[in-house]
This record gives sequence, structure tokens and C-alpha cells, in this order.
Amino acid sequence: MSADAAADTGEVARRRLHGLIERLRADAAGFDYEQLRRRLVLFFRQSEPVDAESLADGALDRLARRLDEGTVIDNAALYAFGIAKLMLFEARERRTRHEAVRQEAIAAVEDEVDEVESTDPLLLAALRACLREFGARGTELMLAYYRDDDARRIATRRDLAARLGVSMNALRNRALRLREALEACVRRRTQGVAPDRRRDGTGRTDTLDHDNNPKPR
Repeated sequence: MSADAAADTGEVARRRLHGLIERLRADAAGFDYEQLRRRLVLFFRQSEPVDAESLADGALDRLARRLDEGTVIDNAALYAFGIAKLMLFEARERRTRHEAVRQEAIAAVEDEVDEVESTDPLLLAALRACLREFGARGTELMLAYYRDDDARRIATRRDLAARLGVSMNALRNRALRLREALEACVRRRTQGVAPDRRRDGTGRTDTLDHDNNPKPR
């Protein structure tokens, strides 16, 4: 069941599904429900392979709702593909917004990290790489949870918990899990690297020059 259908009561959802099935049987196109769903899945799989099944269900739910509301539709199958194209656009817009939020959060963290001049360059590189592995919501939550000073931290966290619809305890646990995951990622990336080895801006590792360390004769 899609998110659209989940908002409906069971009786309403059954009525709409029955109406959609009957309408498809009556259409000249000759698609039954399962045939149309398979074609929608194939359509979505070209661009959104992970969510193709749920997107196809969502398109059918929207079509069923339109029919139930009395929208005049000449060809239900063709209308379904029109809905599918709109949903594909919406999915791309959501992905673009999420990526923009993620990049903004990463940039904000990197700006704060850059202010710590004494931080090991290798550690900074690992931290930045790990942040880029986090999703937009996780990075944004961790940044918001830890960034303020003591005077504002409680109010900021209370507002964040209200915005997410969770308790302060649940928010603290979520932020702690994210922080532990980030720390584990940084350890994994820096493990086994000698402390006196540093990377320059090009990613090369600086070592002592051979002239400064002549081999014993």
C-alpha cells in the first residue's frame, strides 16, 4: 500500500480499488489492474529502480482517487501514465532538495571544522569523507544538535525535537547513534595510518626526504 492509500480508511480504499478495477475492465484499452501495474513498474524502474514498486502503487492510488472523486477520464490507463510522469518529476525534485540540504549541512560542518587550526589534516579529510556518506537528514540533525553553545543548546534541541515530532530522549538517542556512526567511520578511515604521515592538498602523503635521511655507508 502506498502512502496515499495509507491516509484513507480501509472501507474507502476498498471502494476506490473496486471502482478502479471495474473501470479498467470497461476501458477499450483492455488493461486489467495487474497488467497496468506491471507496466507502471517498468516505467518507474527506468529512473527510480529502488522505489519503482511503491511509485507504481502510488500512481494507481491517485488514479483510483480521481475516479472516486468524479474526475472525467477518457482513458484510465493513459491517465495513469500521466500521473506517473508527474510522480517521477516529484521524486526528482525531492532528491534534488535532499541533496541540496545535505550539501549545505556538510559545508556548514566543514566551515566549523576549518576553524580548528590544530586539527590533524588526515583527521579532517576522514571527517569530510564520512560526512558525505551520511544522508541529508542525518547530517542536518547532527549539525543542529551539537552546534550551539551551552546557553542556547537546550532551547535548540527542544525546538528540533518538536519539529521532528519526537521526545527529547528519542532525539538524544538518535543524535548519539549518528555521532557513534560518524566516529566509527572516521576511525575506520584513519586506522593503521602512522601519526607522522600527513596528506597535502593534492591527496599525496608527505614523507621524509631521502637526502635528509642518508643511508649508512
